[in-house]
Amino acid sequence: MKIIGVCLLSLFIIPLWSAPLQYLPWQEGQYVTYYAQFKDSWETYKFDLLMKLDHNAWLLMAQVNNSEQTFLILFRAKERWERKKNSFSLTPLRSASLRGAKLTLFGLSHYTARFMNLFNVRQMYLRHLKKKKKFVFKPVSSGFQEISRVRVFNDYWPEFKYTRHYRLHRKVPILGIFGYTISDGRALTMTSFGRSTRDLASYTPFPTYIDFSHSVPHDHSGFSMRYPASWFLEPVKSSNKRFFMCNLGGNIHAASFSVQLLNGKRNVMRRKCSTMKGNRGVESPESFKLKGMNFRKEYAIRKGNFSRSRVFVFDYKKGAQVGAAHYAIYLSRDRRRYASSAIFMNFSRDNKHFRNSPGIEKKIQAILASFSFSSERKGK
Repeated sequence: MKIIGVCLLSLFIIPLWSAPLQYLPWQEGQYVTYYAQFKDSWETYKFDLLMKLDHNAWLLMAQVNNSEQTFLILFRAKERWERKKNSFSLTPLRSASLRGAKLTLFGLSHYTARFMNLFNVRQMYLRHLKKKKKFVFKPVSSGFQEISRVRVFNDYWPEFKYTRHYRLHRKVPILGIFGYTISDGRALTMTSFGRSTRDLASYTPFPTYIDFSHSVPHDHSGFSMRYPASWFLEPVKSSNKRFFMCNLGGNIHAASFSVQLLNGKRNVMRRKCSTMKGNRGVESPESFKLKGMNFRKEYAIRKGNFSRSRVFVFDYKKGAQVGAAHYAIYLSRDRRRYASSAIFMNFSRDNKHFRNSPGIEKKIQAILASFSFSSERKGK
């Protein structure tokens, strides 16, 4: 009887251990970010599934950031994942440059091919399954609660004489790639993932992460700042000021990062700075109490090319959401330029992982302290 029981148990355990990697089905709002390290440079990629177009096609947005430029590409991504026949196509629809030089046609084709290589990992994986090749499982210390071990898949490129060592995990949305390494030192690392469904009708408590790693300097028109490489700070059209903003995270962990610049006469800029200091960095302190904001502390930034600076920190509690807001104000040394920057972050009250994450507040303080006014020439 015991032998029969062991045999029956093995029928379930062995297939589970050697089962094919089941990828997450694509869903609207899924996103994933990566940090790519090359020999002498770096790049970040963010992939967002914006909407489903038809039965097999999706509108996919890919954002790219490096030391020279920031741009986005909209793709029509068509998938067919079948055991006998699988195919994938990535058709660029349009592109937009957010910082630096415009994306050329050569650059568009280059990044389309690069992203196709990433999406084709699924197809290569399925082909290896047909050949019944064994896969190795490797434990990882990832910082993501859902990922404790990955499936290693080696892909040899004979034309370049190197092997890409892919690390795969079924809970990584869109690509299923946790990262890869190459013998020449190049590497790709996943830095965040999640789902962002702004409409409450399709809201689900999907695991959501924000990337606070790999902070690098960014030059913009009128200022420079050091913040994570995967944050895509975009200019927003405004009538009387220069405004930059990006939204981060999604359903159970969200954040926003913004910077605004004002130029004017010395006395006007001084009054603006004094008013905002008196209001603790916000336009309407009264409305903050209604929004669940409570003032916690303020401090000065000692270093920087400005005559005055101040940071105000608020705690946020409303319903099932908790978080914090950091507001900074800066006045240039010539007192002709005023700037403000804000980072607001919130997460579900029962999300203990983010509440206890060490160092996030210190990283936010470092980002705000890195602000610097630049010349009035056009930034990168």
